[in-house]
Amino acid sequence: MRNPRRSGFTLIELLVVIAIIAILIGMLLPAVQKVREAAARSTCSNNLKQLSLAMHTYSDANGGLPPAVIMRNYQDYPYTDEIGPNWAVLILPQIEQANLYNQVQASLTLWLSPTTSTIDKGWTAVRSASIKTFLCPSDGGNTSLCNRPLANVTGWARGNYAANCGPHYTFSSRLNGASSTGGPWGYNGRGPFTVVTVGNNRKGLAIQ
Repeated sequence: MRNPRRSGFTLIELLVVIAIIAILIGMLLPAVQKVREAAARSTCSNNLKQLSLAMHTYSDANGGLPPAVIMRNYQDYPYTDEIGPNWAVLILPQIEQANLYNQVQASLTLWLSPTTSTIDKGWTAVRSASIKTFLCPSDGGNTSLCNRPLANVTGWARGNYAANCGPHYTFSSRLNGASSTGGPWGYNGRGPFTVVTVGNNRKGLAIQ
């Protein structure tokens, strides 16, 4: 009598197939990760390009880069009512976020006035808006809202890019361009975006 035809796999054959699949997956995963990282790097580069274009557009309209931050009275300590809007808020119209900007324009107008001394915090209403242009896809860190009380208000969306305001932190709270005497951190000079206070021009350095 002939043996009946065998159907299915033996345990050894099944283990061999599983091992081959595992090896193939192990070979493919690094390639997939490289593709993902390349895509994230491309997105991040595009974000920087969009922000750079926004800075140039702002400079063309205002005669200088946006300030890193506007303060009513300069202090080293940022968790006070003295701190106002920063560059990320001021360039919202230039990164296709005019609707957000318009929501707080009245407050921004007060801060941008060279003669108004204000602690109006209406501009902070946009603080929880997460904007993709400010986020690098490669950052896999905490994406929850930041609850440090900046401007005495919590619930800030996070971002991955910063503006160079130049040296300003000193023991005597001197602003950019102050004398370099009187403390180990008393360097003078301005960063391209700088820090401005009431009475100063509401812009950073000009693009020549």
